[in-house]
Amino acid sequence: MRLVVAPWGWPWGWRSVNYRLGGCSVGGVRCSLSCILRCIGGDDARVLVIVADSLITGLGVDEAGSVAGYGDIVSRVEKLVDDWINGLGDGDDVKAAYREGRLVVRVAPNIGFYQGRRDRSTGRQLTVDARLSLSRGLVDAISPLGLYMSYVLYYILEELLGGGESFEELVLDTSHGVNFMPLAVFNAARLAALAYAASRGSGIGFTVYNSEPVVGSPPGRHVFNVHRVFSAEYGAADAARLLAYEISYGDRVYLLKQAGKLEEELQHRVNGVRGKARRLYGEALPAVGIYKACAALAAAYYAADHGDGGAFLGEALGVLREALRVSRDAVSVGIEDDGGRAVVAEWRLVPRVDGFERLVAAAALADYIVEAGSAARGGDGFTIDELDSVVGRICSPNCFTSLNEHDRIAGRLRAGEPYIAFAVGSWPGEGCMYSSMDVRNFVAHGGLERNLVEARVDDGVVRLRYREGCWRKVREGVLVDVAIDKYAGGGKYCLR
Repeated sequence: MRLVVAPWGWPWGWRSVNYRLGGCSVGGVRCSLSCILRCIGGDDARVLVIVADSLITGLGVDEAGSVAGYGDIVSRVEKLVDDWINGLGDGDDVKAAYREGRLVVRVAPNIGFYQGRRDRSTGRQLTVDARLSLSRGLVDAISPLGLYMSYVLYYILEELLGGGESFEELVLDTSHGVNFMPLAVFNAARLAALAYAASRGSGIGFTVYNSEPVVGSPPGRHVFNVHRVFSAEYGAADAARLLAYEISYGDRVYLLKQAGKLEEELQHRVNGVRGKARRLYGEALPAVGIYKACAALAAAYYAADHGDGGAFLGEALGVLREALRVSRDAVSVGIEDDGGRAVVAEWRLVPRVDGFERLVAAAALADYIVEAGSAARGGDGFTIDELDSVVGRICSPNCFTSLNEHDRIAGRLRAGEPYIAFAVGSWPGEGCMYSSMDVRNFVAHGGLERNLVEARVDDGVVRLRYREGCWRKVREGVLVDVAIDKYAGGGKYCLR
């Protein structure tokens, strides 16, 4: 199944033209999305259209006077776009997807000053002034692109994860996005595709289309080409590698940034969301360290702690949902009259896209590591063969080091060499020596640092486990340090 995502600007200004994608042509349609859906065989595709809240300027001046709160702005913009889609021709594929319930319209925030049409009879004009609160430096703390992208990332993940369908391709049509929208949606969609592939353990294609621009009044027979401008296939292992190394997990970030004091009920909700985010991020972050070190034994323990995979990213989606809801509820909306009419929206609580990105990436990697670690089912330690299977599933750049370490341990212990603490027919029962651990050795030996692990040999079968009391310290200490690259100049993690 495909998910097709399209950011739209001002659809009322689009002309009816002819589009062509490859050898497929569609005539007399108002947007490239109609052509893409027809030409890629999108009869069963889910379609997500993302528009800006500044489309509220499509209302009449008198209608705007009754706007009551930000939720009302969102509802009215959705209605405006729904009406525009319903006005398309009956053979239009966009209209067909909408009528069949496969197309949804979502509204994202757009900071700035926007003007609507001037009423010819009265000369009055509707404007929208969307502001960031100036108190305590909120303007410097976030960007309009990041605010918009936070919502887009959530909307795409909601479609990918919310309905239970399995998606083979994420398609993006950037033709009608304006300003920073194409860039923001591309970045959000790519991250969503990577997170989906890693969390679900299955590949997904990512394809981006963009049409030639329609300028002025083109001749009726002119055909505008739709170009495939980007295409990639992300397997689960590829996605995990990109999430691990493209995202920086070390700097202090904020899930929500607020300007000044909020009402007590709102502040209580904000604190609750931040608490959930901190807990989830803290639970997921060790998985990033496991991946980077290709620590198969740690992955087996991590999987035993967390059971079935797929839960982390779903929980992260819920946290993002709560964060966006409270940010919207904190928007202050007013109506001003000064010759025309102005809708003024002030954002006092703003989602930070870097916090969203890190939470999503860490959660997806946690699901990936849980699935990888589940290859080892040992109840009393884990055999070398089981850990080799875990390494094969992790498939990180450090995994050949781990396989070599497994072979070295097995060979030396079978020969009776005390390479690490071991006993024949029983566990040696050594105490945890975490304070003596060397982080360089932890990474260089696939997490099997000699002060942390012990082994038993039964009829040539080698089993490994963490020493008593070591796993919790490993999970909360060195794995987090490796995740945030602490020993390569990274800092402490903090998600707030």
